[in-house]
Amino acid sequence: MSETADPTEGAVRTHKPDIDSLVAALASPDRVTRESARETLVAIGHPAVGPLISLLDDRHDHVRWEAAKSLSDIADPAAAPALVQALEDPEPGVRWLAAEGLIRMRRACLQPLLHALTERAADSVWLRDGAHHVLHDLAKTECLHTKKDHAQQGFRLLKSMGYERVADVVAQHIEVFSEENPASVTEEEVVNYADKRVQHDRIVSLEQRFRDLKDRYGHVKSALEQMARMEKATYAIEEKIFHILGSDPDDLQRLQDDKRDEIR
Repeated sequence: MSETADPTEGAVRTHKPDIDSLVAALASPDRVTRESARETLVAIGHPAVGPLISLLDDRHDHVRWEAAKSLSDIADPAAAPALVQALEDPEPGVRWLAAEGLIRMRRACLQPLLHALTERAADSVWLRDGAHHVLHDLAKTECLHTKKDHAQQGFRLLKSMGYERVADVVAQHIEVFSEENPASVTEEEVVNYADKRVQHDRIVSLEQRFRDLKDRYGHVKSALEQMARMEKATYAIEEKIFHILGSDPDDLQRLQDDKRDEIR
């Protein structure tokens, strides 16, 4: 009796036949099929990165989401430039996954991310938001293990790469220590205020943000005293920013809600 060859043997060796069909399966209308294909592509790893990157330009939101999720889980630095570009995807879920994937790549993501910021940050709110997400959590993730101050860790990292001005801003994103000018708003103050208005992936009021911070970190007297100082300073920055703009702080939340309604 002749033996029948295992049809998966060559696919395991080259990956190419599997990848083509698995990538196509990410466009399936069936959620279970997509999830199974994604998990297999993640297990394949690096050989799947190129075909997955090509799906980030697909016209269907769910296909781009599947590609971004797969690339995020693989966390191969070869995908870093593509995920930086995906920070500007019109679908919020894709942007979030792209940022999470870049964070998992750790320092390997910094060069393409900072290059994009220098080239396009002025024209792209989504890129600036995504970069803030990545740079903040990148240093913070490392500091969860080392117990170091993630603002100072980010400062040292960026300064070592030659981005001294960006480093100065990052150093003050938790607490502003430069002298305040009541007639103007500095980059440090804008980033610091933005950090206090965002909770995970949503814009919230300062009241809600500081309530969450106190619940999570205010377990000792010194921490509560620092938060009280930060809260007072942040309200002062908010008053200055919106006095100059001639608008209301709640407008940010309304704009966010309007944008979410458009996407739905």
